[in-house]
Amino acid sequence: MILQLFRAQPERKMRRAPAIAFAGGGTGGHLFPAIALADELRRRWPDARVTFLCTQRPIDANILSRTRFEWRAMPAPRWVGFTGLVGGFVPESWSAFRAAWTELRSFHADVVVGVGGYGSVPAVLAAKALGIPVVLLEQNAKVGRANQFLARFSKLVCCQWREAVRAVPGGVFTGNPIRAMDRDVSAKAALGLDPRKPTLGILGGSLGARAVNEFFRSRAERMRDWNVLHATGEADWPRVEGAYRFQRLTHWTTPFCDRMDTFYGAADLVVCRAGGTTIAEATALGVPLALVPLPNSAHGHQQANAQAAERAGAAIHFPESALDDAAFDRIERLLRDRTRLARMSSAGWELGNAVAAQVVMRKVEGILQEA
Repeated sequence: MILQLFRAQPERKMRRAPAIAFAGGGTGGHLFPAIALADELRRRWPDARVTFLCTQRPIDANILSRTRFEWRAMPAPRWVGFTGLVGGFVPESWSAFRAAWTELRSFHADVVVGVGGYGSVPAVLAAKALGIPVVLLEQNAKVGRANQFLARFSKLVCCQWREAVRAVPGGVFTGNPIRAMDRDVSAKAALGLDPRKPTLGILGGSLGARAVNEFFRSRAERMRDWNVLHATGEADWPRVEGAYRFQRLTHWTTPFCDRMDTFYGAADLVVCRAGGTTIAEATALGVPLALVPLPNSAHGHQQANAQAAERAGAAIHFPESALDDAAFDRIERLLRDRTRLARMSSAGWELGNAVAAQVVMRKVEGILQEA
């Protein structure tokens, strides 16, 4: 009912379609919320101009080349410390700032949206120098160093977690924009899986997760009574696929999954890292989660995400160092516990926010109205 009322609210119209630049990238967790927001922008204003000033990491090109948006791979050196303008302007950083300044000036951006991570720093600083309003997206319960530094130059920091709102100037609780998708109830049949078996989904993230992949690959013989979906990342796909074939599992594997509605629709439980965007998408669709936080994630932000999701009842979590037979037993028990999975699914719907892109775009629209 609340979502229906929200969707029914009239949308304010601008005199002209805006131009918005999205800054940063480096992972799917940074880029997918930005793409969702860009899609919402185009839904409201079909003639809106959009560009992505992404990083030079291959994953950015892989993801953005599948969209309808223009993009530029920009230099983005890691900013050690984020202690201020003078300390940060090593030659590489100055070059990155100038490149971003040139792109934004020629694009005539009305707003710059920083998507988080070090890749957003040069363009956000360039936007500030050009007098362009900035909005930041924060996907983690523990605010990242880049956004902590850039918040002082921004109008708003749109946070997925309530825990983050209190930790950063300008923080507002909006949820994390997610790609438009529905949980495909016919997915098991579409993937050739056995509808009588429970289905475990395993996500390595856009860059893969070697420890998670190896954990399940080495225990493939124990998964013969399951359906297994596994997005492995490029490097580990041959070994994982080979092991599952050898054990004759009912399975579907892929190096990179761009059919997440199908993936989530088929899975009864998903094991994955604790990136904010992965949690946002899964919980909005009511998918129960078993989270394995990346141990070297910046400032422990994945650990904070996992703890917040578990407190909400939407997930369980355990450290990578605890990936052993006891952890496997725990996952197996949960996969077969239909009652608990149903409770986790309900908790996920409460935690997730399927209309976050609309909420954030209304915030952006307010800034455009002020300009």
